[in-house]
Amino acid sequence: MTDLSTQPGQPRVSEPRNGSWKPRRGNSDLDLTEFPPLTWSRTGIRQSLDELYAWAERLAVEAIGWYVTEKRRKSHWSRTLRALALALTITGAIVPVVALSAGRPAAGNWGFLLLALAAGCAVYDRFFGFTSSWHRYTATAASLRSQLIEYQAEWAREMVILSSREPDRNDAVRMIDFVRAFAWNVNDTIRTETEAWLTEFDTRMTEFESRLHRTEGAVARRDAAAAVMLPGPHRHSEDGPEAVPARPRGGNRVGEH
Repeated sequence: MTDLSTQPGQPRVSEPRNGSWKPRRGNSDLDLTEFPPLTWSRTGIRQSLDELYAWAERLAVEAIGWYVTEKRRKSHWSRTLRALALALTITGAIVPVVALSAGRPAAGNWGFLLLALAAGCAVYDRFFGFTSSWHRYTATAASLRSQLIEYQAEWAREMVILSSREPDRNDAVRMIDFVRAFAWNVNDTIRTETEAWLTEFDTRMTEFESRLHRTEGAVARRDAAAAVMLPGPHRHSEDGPEAVPARPRGGNRVGEH
């Protein structure tokens, strides 16, 4: 009999009988789960189906664990940066008012520094994608959980049907197709999230390079304008600074006799 102790909504990772598999840590890379060795003799079909079910379940559970762990890390950084930006913004707005009230208006300039630091926190969060990754990982983990619950419930239903007899090769083919579809959906969900991350990363790099080029252009124009305005040596004519233009040699001026 197959093990039906896994309850929908409570993912449990089934370990192979040889005990060689151990769950990966959440901060490691999300690698492909090793496919188990299977045998399809008439007496080994049920055991192979159990191994196949456990393999696909591990595939989803490891992915969910990875996204949940990474989601917590991204959430921590996102909340920290957002809180700092908010605190710096409020403080930067209050400092000039307090400085004026204290009769020290020059001290109000510190408010601009605090506002600049608040903007820096927001830019740092956007460039490294802490908030966007947090939201994306949360959605991906929720999607994988829904798929896993559906997979577990459907597998339990199939096992109830096969509880009165041993599965044959036709049953094995049907269940293999079911597991393959589930594994494909899990990998497709991960692929979609990865493509979204790549697109977001490329967009951030393009924005950064564009801003860098605009900054370099503004600095170059400012330096060029400063060079034009610099005072240079004055050149005087050979006849002196108050030289009178020479009279034309030919003919008299109008009105002369």
